[in-house]
Amino acid sequence: MINISSNLISALNGSQKPKCEQTLLIGGVSYTDKILSYKESVVGSMLNTFSEELTIKILGTGYNFEKGTSIMVGFSFPLFSQVVNKPQFFITKITETKDEDINADNTTSGYTVLKCGSVMTTILEKPYSTSSFDFTGGKTVAQFFEEIMLLNSLSYISIAGLPNADLIINVDPYGTQTGISYRTVLNEICALTCSMIGLNSSGVIEAIPLMPQSAVYSFTNRGLDECKLQGYMKPVNSLIFSLQPQNDDAYIQDLTDITENGLHELRLDNITIATPNIPNDQRQLALSNLFPTLKGLSAYALNLTNRGNFFTEVGDFVTIDLDNLDQVFGYITEKTTTIDTGSISTVFKTTIPTATTTNYSNAITLGEQISNTTLVVDKQAQTITGLAQHQEVVDGQIVDLGQQILATQELTSFTFTNRGSYNLIRNSVGIKTETIDNNEVLAFWTPDPTHPTQIWKSVSPSSKLAGAVSGYEIIAKQVGQTPVIMKQLITGLVIGQTYSLRALIWQLETTISRMKIGLSTDGSHNTVFTLYDTTQLEDTLSVQWDKFDVEFEATQTEYYIIIEMSSGQEGITTNELGVADLYLVAGDKAGDWTPHLDEYYTDQVVIDSKGIQVKSDNSDNPDAVTSITEDGISAVYLDEQVFSVSGQQTIVKNLTVNGNLDMSPLKIIPITNSLSDNFGWNWVRKES
Repeated sequence: MINISSNLISALNGSQKPKCEQTLLIGGVSYTDKILSYKESVVGSMLNTFSEELTIKILGTGYNFEKGTSIMVGFSFPLFSQVVNKPQFFITKITETKDEDINADNTTSGYTVLKCGSVMTTILEKPYSTSSFDFTGGKTVAQFFEEIMLLNSLSYISIAGLPNADLIINVDPYGTQTGISYRTVLNEICALTCSMIGLNSSGVIEAIPLMPQSAVYSFTNRGLDECKLQGYMKPVNSLIFSLQPQNDDAYIQDLTDITENGLHELRLDNITIATPNIPNDQRQLALSNLFPTLKGLSAYALNLTNRGNFFTEVGDFVTIDLDNLDQVFGYITEKTTTIDTGSISTVFKTTIPTATTTNYSNAITLGEQISNTTLVVDKQAQTITGLAQHQEVVDGQIVDLGQQILATQELTSFTFTNRGSYNLIRNSVGIKTETIDNNEVLAFWTPDPTHPTQIWKSVSPSSKLAGAVSGYEIIAKQVGQTPVIMKQLITGLVIGQTYSLRALIWQLETTISRMKIGLSTDGSHNTVFTLYDTTQLEDTLSVQWDKFDVEFEATQTEYYIIIEMSSGQEGITTNELGVADLYLVAGDKAGDWTPHLDEYYTDQVVIDSKGIQVKSDNSDNPDAVTSITEDGISAVYLDEQVFSVSGQQTIVKNLTVNGNLDMSPLKIIPITNSLSDNFGWNWVRKES
């Protein structure tokens, strides 16, 4: 974070943004009075370097600037006695444009646009020189980093103390490679040390560590002009160093966390420093040094806009508090600052690494078998340990036929686990609705006979922030003190088989409202297996999207899944009860939520055994429906029925027929002549 006063920060985040004044030196000469606009873009990514580029527009042409000329820019806020000087930049591209407007003296003013880069895009993009480094006797990663900085005459902060900073390099990692730049080397050092390397606000090369920490700056979503959620990296529990294209992988994992929360891997490709050649393969040592820091690392991908906030820098860890008490967070990896006539506008992003975990659910849906083998190789001890996964569907259940392998001359061991199966609950998050007895209810669920509309569904962005997949939740629409129960009969269970029931739960004021979810033999309040029960919570005032799961062994072939809700006070309306990603599967491991095998759900299309439901946008309620048994409603005129299809009759508002129209025992045949194609019609008896 750029070091400026708290008073200026408050002013920049206020409704009345303070104006700034700029200074511009090009080759040591002032062009401050020529500035038309200024734009600074900083681009990077987690576990990688970041670089800056300036675009400066100045009045006039014909300056004869040369590429490589230094650029110095400063901002001043006179009311706050604050001056911020940017690091040194260098001209990389010059564009001149003549204005068509003629000035009073019959001259054309025109303007010049200068593209400028920092040392990251100029000096450090130079080719790596093997002859500049001597690895005799070995050197640490920290020493290698320091020599690169000194060789290029750059100011820097030592990386000593970061993970793998003391890893010994015994041979030149890039001795046989071509096309390597110094920035390429720094990218690898970022991955090895769990950091982002680039210029800080003082113009010094710094490795900014990415690890759990206090927020450099916190926002509320109302304090931002825009806050868009674009993804979430779940806490890392598996780290892979992969050599491509040969797919030579080494990994380290937290097996306990994987068992509880599923596999969330982070793969780093081609870290040559750790694997210059087979005799010097140090991936296992590097992984063991790095994993304690990277384990549990998580972040959200966000697109944020806040006019005036130029003081947050790339690498800063920020948090945003949302209205619904959720909090999102991430590391600033991209930032664009624009200054035009003294007004500052800033857009910044927190990006996350591309996911590399195999998407088993999609493949299984297509009926494919999945094999995924990863080996950890210790060539020195001549042992191989690894995880060989082979999954296929057996009687509707996803079974890991994979093997845990420990191969030596004496021992080979195998283990098998049941991973889970398809969701046995239909419409498990309430996306599909239907009309029964003039009441709009959740399809496949039996509503409460006295209060059929009181349990409903809702789009749920907050649950997705907490890791939910579906983005929908079942909620208490309006319930009083008397409990309301919704149920669904689940059939086809196998006696003696283990099953898992899981969901994300949200409940405020648990001392007042009540919710119970579980399996019942008769559809009543009395559950034999309970997933969640407010009355069983101890000293808890609220539950905010917490994961609950229960395993059980089936003693019969069918159960009712029941959801019971009440506000605890008669006449009280509440939206403070919610269940997302309700999931019942065979097996002792429930993975991420999926719909029922016979369902296809997206934000706008719902396909199941009851028909097809289409929404023209992602609002909560459908405004266009096409179904086997339901009415079609105009997406433009929402109250107008345009067709109705059922087993008994078809009703349409307008009908166009090109040709004959059969209405047994009659047929209507158009009569044509040379003057018209539709001169008249004949009504004739249809031949049998």
